[in-house]
Amino acid sequence: TTEIYTLSLHDALPISRIAAAVTDSAALAFLPNSGNAAIGDRKAGSVYVIQPVTGRIVGVLSSGLDAIGEITTSSDGAVVYVTDLSGQHIRSVSVATGEVRTFELPVSPVRIERLKNVDTFLISAESGQPAWIFFSSGNDASAVFVPAAPAVQRQSRE
Repeated sequence: TTEIYTLSLHDALPISRIAAAVTDSAALAFLPNSGNAAIGDRKAGSVYVIQPVTGRIVGVLSSGLDAIGEITTSSDGAVVYVTDLSGQHIRSVSVATGEVRTFELPVSPVRIERLKNVDTFLISAESGQPAWIFFSSGNDASAVFVPAAPAVQRQSRE
């Protein structure tokens, strides 16, 4: 179990308290520009939003999602992206409506790490190996293959 703490000041003294406890069977992503967090409950197959400060569940965004892997949010916090451990796709879940879209991929996503560009994520890579990048823009998404950089050999000066 991983505990999420909130910190606040009371009479200039820091106070911490547990805002949420996330088990190994859950994934967590904070919604940008919000005090809320999205939790992907792997056992229940649900994605829901909580207010970490109160611990209150704001709402269930979606349920019936099998094999939830990692989750992250879009740059504006309007979408939660969910990797699927059993297939070659990523699901997007609208925070406003709960609508689920499925994007088919040529690779099984093993992670979803935000990169510097807006709504661009690393979904498969090992150090020094080729990578797959997932891009999302509006209702469209795609994945591209990025070959590994060739090893650079140092030339000795004689």
